[in-house]
Amino acid sequence: TNGERKFDSKFWFAYRAANLAFADTVLSIYQPGDLVWVQDYHLMVMPALLRARCPRARIGFFLHVPFPSSDVFRVLPVAAELLRGVLNSDLIGFHTYDYAHHFLSA
Repeated sequence: TNGERKFDSKFWFAYRAANLAFADTVLSIYQPGDLVWVQDYHLMVMPALLRARCPRARIGFFLHVPFPSSDVFRVLPVAAELLRGVLNSDLIGFHTYDYAHHFLSA
């Protein structure tokens, strides 16, 4: 209705499944001491999946697109899980201060 989109959990489950498949592949070749770089919004929950199975892994995350303002981000039913995913990284990078600020405000 009027361009409004409804959240469809089947797409969220597919997103999580894709993140899990990438995490499984990384962990199949991971060696202690490796640095794992996770790139972009496609894999925002992957750091948490890696951390759960490899607590000592060094994980970096970089978001290549703008992070939305907190008032936009918080309407997502899965916002907390996305944040938890990224926050399991040791280093988080953004293109601009504004994008980092939006993330910190979320």
